[in-house]
Amino acid sequence: MAGSGVHSSQAWDALHSLADAGAIPVATTIHGRGAIADSSPWSLGVVGNNGGRPYANEYLAAADVVLLIGTRANATDTNSWQGPARSGTAVIQIDIDPDRAGRNFPQAVRLVGDARTVLGQLAEHLRPASESVREARAHDLRERRSEWERERDSPDLAPGQLLPRDVVEVVDQVLGHAALWVADPGTPTPNVATFRRIQEAGRTVVIPRGHGPMGYAIPAAVGMSVAQPDTPVVSVTADGSFAMACGELETVSRLDLPILFVQFTNHSLGWIKMLQHLYSGRRYFGVDPGTIDAVKVAEACGIRGERVTSIDRLRELVSEFAHDPKTLYIDVEVPHMIDVLPPVPAWEASLAGTSERPVY
Repeated sequence: MAGSGVHSSQAWDALHSLADAGAIPVATTIHGRGAIADSSPWSLGVVGNNGGRPYANEYLAAADVVLLIGTRANATDTNSWQGPARSGTAVIQIDIDPDRAGRNFPQAVRLVGDARTVLGQLAEHLRPASESVREARAHDLRERRSEWERERDSPDLAPGQLLPRDVVEVVDQVLGHAALWVADPGTPTPNVATFRRIQEAGRTVVIPRGHGPMGYAIPAAVGMSVAQPDTPVVSVTADGSFAMACGELETVSRLDLPILFVQFTNHSLGWIKMLQHLYSGRRYFGVDPGTIDAVKVAEACGIRGERVTSIDRLRELVSEFAHDPKTLYIDVEVPHMIDVLPPVPAWEASLAGTSERPVY
């Protein structure tokens, strides 16, 4: 299970070399997205309790041995300590911080050091997998991924609403691997983490999950664009986060930055409302603020904006941005999480009858 430490160490090649030699499946945390390309035969996809793919969580939960690389392996990353389990699974943890190695898994074998260095050292002593094991394991992973992709639901939506999944996939298809993405907490996180395909290893997705930073994606996009001025940036926010950081659109306009903003609007503080829905007896409090017209705010800052109600129009606008990357703010109404569940395993379990609230 690879986390953001792989990015900090630039250990992408070292990770792939170890995985390929041993035919070792690689799962990534939210922060580790891009540690391995989704096109790799050894890629499991994202795991955990926020965007985690069910088959990937199941794989880690059933594993005999799990190697943790540059990840805190906290409750979100491990799907509330289910994968890897705290008992019955041998855990090895690589972390550059001796105080963090083994903190959440006290029984772990601690390998304290830089991720790229330690992965290289492990590769020197790893016995390569046999061809029969490689073929069988690659086939198994391919089947698991394919089955997950086939099991896509198509829920009924209110007129003008779009699925966050479809929006992420269209933007990703049009802009390709070159774009950098940043996503806010709430609706953006599980959808960007799960449905944006990583074609090449590297840090092209930034998600600040774990720090509770609503409103991060708009100002963070400014920093990313200034740091890499020739690269288009996709900033995925939501209406609650927009209200906390919309003033930075003036900065974006003044600097004329090539940022595509995509806002998921469900007219609430959706994540918190969903928690109240599932675990507080549907007693909603402080989660339904008045709607702000994000398009008008963007236009008031000198930015072109449009509310999009169809996938075809979305594709047209993103194609225009791809051809001529000028700042663009797209507002999309999406169904509330209460009506269409995002990829959050704990919530799926709750709706299936598990009343225990997940640990964050």
